[in-house]
Amino acid sequence: MLGLVSPKASQKFHLSRFFYLYILNNFIKISVKENMHKFLLLICIVMGLSENVLVEPATVLDSHNAIWGARSSRDVLIKREIVKETFKPLRIVSSDYEFRQKTDRNPYPRTITQIVVTDLYTDGDGGYATLKSGGPGMDFAVIHLKSQRGHGYHFTIDFYGQ
Repeated sequence: MLGLVSPKASQKFHLSRFFYLYILNNFIKISVKENMHKFLLLICIVMGLSENVLVEPATVLDSHNAIWGARSSRDVLIKREIVKETFKPLRIVSSDYEFRQKTDRNPYPRTITQIVVTDLYTDGDGGYATLKSGGPGMDFAVIHLKSQRGHGYHFTIDFYGQ
């Protein structure tokens, strides 16, 4: 960024706009018939410096997150699990994650109301999660985790319930 101070107020101009004005001032007196290549160059520069062409969206969501169910104000976090699997060259890595609450110490499990699977790879190389069985309304869940070819996966799985 190049900060310029105008005589009326201090405003910051982008370098691209400053460059655009400079090019425009230098080529404004071009005769289109005589210097067609310069005119086409000016058009290419103007299109190239357009903010809509150069600027990417502020938020690019390339994660493969999944949400099943709905959470209410009375729900509590039952369990948070971080599941990670490293890559295998030219292969797809997959596994099933089982969440079971019934144990000898916990004979009355909570009912799952929402499952939130957050992909921690935000560049689009993460894996995918699908609910195989159980889930909201049940006391267990089996989630199938699958990577893209040649990549691993890294998920945070949150179970909410009442």
